[in-house]
Amino acid sequence: KDRASPMESDSSTRRTPPRRPQPVTASLSVVSLFEGRSVEASLRLDDLPAPSTPTLLTGLKPGAHTIQVKAAGYRSSAHRVTLKPGERGRLVVGLKRE
Repeated sequence: KDRASPMESDSSTRRTPPRRPQPVTASLSVVSLFEGRSVEASLRLDDLPAPSTPTLLTGLKPGAHTIQVKAAGYRSSAHRVTLKPGERGRLVVGLKRE
C-alpha cells in the first residue's frame, strides 16, 4: 500500500480552525460618583431611557453615543463616548451639587 510519509501533506486534508465571529456590539459601564462615593443617577442613552447607575449597558452599536446623567440634588450632565466593536468602555461621571 502506498502511504504518504509524515513529512508530506495533502492540502485537501488540512483543516483550518473555525474563525471566531467578530463582535458586532460594544458595552459601556457607567458609574456616577460624588466625593468618591457612588450615587444612583438616571441615564438616557441617545435620548432613550437606560438603567440607573451603576450599570453595564450591553448590545450597543459601535460608534458615538450620548449619555445624559441626572441625579436629584446634582447638576445634570451629558457625555459623548465612541465605542469600537467588542469594546467594553467605562464612563465615570463626577457629580456636582446644584
